[in-house]
Amino acid sequence: MARVKINGGDAGVLWKAPYRVSTSALRSGTNRIEVSVTSPWRNRLIAEARSSTGTLYPPMTGVFTDDAEILPAGLLGPMSLVYNHRP
Repeated sequence: MARVKINGGDAGVLWKAPYRVSTSALRSGTNRIEVSVTSPWRNRLIAEARSSTGTLYPPMTGVFTDDAEILPAGLLGPMSLVYNHRP
């Protein structure tokens, strides 16, 4: 899951294909694009099973065992930015 900001404005949250956001905030010249990625909740629950922080409470702490597989997370490539200008 990822939140995208363009020039400081919220462009949307991506959580399923086709992973596209509105580009209406783009302007001529330099633009700032921020992508904030969140790890799957499953990974957090597995981490808690491996080493309890005491911040999660049953039944959440018993969903996964400490040997459960952590899922890949982050911007898993390749990634591309494509802008299709339509007047």
